[in-house]
Parts: sequence; C-alpha cells; structure tokens
Amino acid sequence: MDTNKKGILTFYTLSAFYWFAFYSFGSTLATHAESLGLSESVIGLIVGSYGLAQVIFRIPVGILSDSFNKRRIFIGLGLFLCAVSCFGLGQAQGATGLLLFRTLSGVAVASYVVFPSYATNTLGGKDLHKVTGMLSALGQTGRVIALMAGSLLAMLVGSVWSFYVGAIAAVIGLILWFWIPRDPVRETKEKVSVKHLFSVIRDRNLLISSLLTIILQFNVFATIYSFIPIYARSLHMNDFSIGLLTASFTLSGIVSAILGFSVFKKKFGVRNTITASFILSGIVILLFPYTENITLLFVLQLLNGFFMGLLLPMLMAQALKTVNPERSAAAMGFYQAIYGIGMFSGPFIVGVIIENGNIKNGFFAVFIISIIGALATYIYKRSDMKNGLA
Repeated sequence: MDTNKKGILTFYTLSAFYWFAFYSFGSTLATHAESLGLSESVIGLIVGSYGLAQVIFRIPVGILSDSFNKRRIFIGLGLFLCAVSCFGLGQAQGATGLLLFRTLSGVAVASYVVFPSYATNTLGGKDLHKVTGMLSALGQTGRVIALMAGSLLAMLVGSVWSFYVGAIAAVIGLILWFWIPRDPVRETKEKVSVKHLFSVIRDRNLLISSLLTIILQFNVFATIYSFIPIYARSLHMNDFSIGLLTASFTLSGIVSAILGFSVFKKKFGVRNTITASFILSGIVILLFPYTENITLLFVLQLLNGFFMGLLLPMLMAQALKTVNPERSAAAMGFYQAIYGIGMFSGPFIVGVIIENGNIKNGFFAVFIISIIGALATYIYKRSDMKNGLA
C-alpha cells in the first residue's frame, strides 16, 4: 500500500474512533442526568451546552487552521480534550460536573472543522461531495457502534461506563493521529483577521446552508439525544433497548448518506431532496409521543434517521460548494459554529416547553421548526431560479 493510501485509511479509521468517542454516551447522557434527579430544562441545558461551546470555538479554530496551515494539530488536540471530557462525565456526580465536561466535549469537537479541508488539501481528496459523504458515513458508523457499546455497558455495569469507553476510543484515535500525514508546507500564510472571516461568510451558499442546518441540529438534539431516550424510558425500555433505538436512527442515516448523492441528488436534485426531508422528518417526530408500541417506535426512528441522514451531507457540501479551498476550514468553522446554535437551543427550548407543558407540546414545536426549514429551502430554491443561480 502506497503512503498516500495508507494515510487516507488511517485518517478515516481515526474519524470513526473520533465519533465513537463523542457518541458512546449518546443514548445515556439524558437518562443518566434524569437518574440524578435533574429537571427537563437542566437536562436540556447540559445536552445543549455541547452546541454552545461549538458556537464559540469553531470559527476561531477554522480561521487559525487556515491561517497557519496547521489542521493536523487541531485533530490531535480535539481527541485529547475528548478523552478528558468523557472521563470527567463519568466522574461527575451532579449538574455542575455534567455541564462542565459536556461543555468541554463541545470544545473538543470544534476540531472537526478541519476534517474536510485536511482530507482534501493534505490527503488529496478532489471530490468534495465524495469526501463529505465518506466522512458522514464513517462518522455515523462510529456512532452506531458507540451507541450499541455504550448502552450495553450501561445496562451491564452501569451508565458511567458509557462515558469511560468513549475516553478509551479517544485515546485510540490519538494513537492513530501520530500516523496521519503532516500538513503540506505552504509558502505564504494568511494573517488572521476579521476581514478574512467576512470574506468567507459573504458566500451565499455557505450562509443559507448554515441557517438550514441550525434547524436540522435543533431537531436532532432536541429529540434523538435528549427527549426520545427519556420518553423511551417512560415506556420501561432498558438502557440497551434505548441505545438500540438511538442507533437505529444513525444506522438508517448511514444508508441515506451513501444514497444521497448517488441516487437522490441525481433523481430529485439537492434542494428538492432537502425540502422533502424536512417535511417528512417533521411528520415522523410529531408522531413519536403518540406511539406506545415499541416496534412502531423503532419504525419511526428508522424513518427519521433516513430523512435526517439525507440532510447533513447535502447541506455541508452545499455550504462549501463555492468557497475558496484555502479558506475551507474557516468556512467549515463558521458553518459548524452557526449550526451549534441549533444543538444548544433545541434541547434547552424543548426542555423548557416539556417542563411547563408535556412532551407532545415539545415535539409539536420541533415539527413546526421542520416545516419552517422546508419553507425556507423552497424560498431559497425559487430565489436561485429567479436569479439564475440554480
């Protein structure tokens, strides 16, 4: 195997362990917090703090990595901080500790802004759609395995082990990091400046895709990683069953991530696929709190995962479509920082709604947000056609 192929294989393997580490406790964090006696709004704040940290840190990481061409170092730093946050979550005994280390995990995952640009600029990936699709598929694969392993450990030896296994995965990823290629030397380096950032965020595709992804992440983190597990627990499902339920969302997302560009993009177009996915996922979410049959709950979760799995790689590719390659990490930093707003606001807002009403009200709010996403995509499409930008 030549050096470049070996580097690509190592990097993609690292990517799978990276996402394993962040999602080994994806189905247990909310229920673990509930078992400590915390309210829905506090649980939403803890889960959502992961997104708030990304809003703050992802843009600086993107700009700095572009300016100094040091994307690889941010990958290693992210893995190290992830290991610390996972271990800290396992040790935390109350709201303060959980909030602190969940926030640290958001700081750690800010390093993901450099992954697509590292793959294209250092490893030679030329097809941006293919790179983002592969990273999405590998990320979802790592998440499925993580959710299964973490929930099984939670059932057998206690929920804290869903955090500890994440720390172990992060350490393995850090070991692999030593074997990925260094960033290529660039003769000139851009200075870090506000002008640099504004030159990136003026890109129309980047701005619209970022706003739409806020809605996607609002929905995902308000339901999949927050209140669907808690609802499932109210139906007397155990940790492993809840983990399987969460993993089924991710598993169907892997299928749709693979099929998105090869089938749906070619047959229906990117914007038609995005519009339909928002509508259908919203309808599925609306049905969740009215479903008490466990089998039907799994069916809804698979459908939800499929529709939402179409959205992220397409929106990510659209965001970077017309960005200068030398500023791709800064663009990805802006994109992921902006959608971190959805990661934070979704669990917190829906948690407040549920605490002051019921889970049906909370999921109805998510449905409304989904319809807004569909309408915004349709208006964006019409505007592009009118201006000859489609």
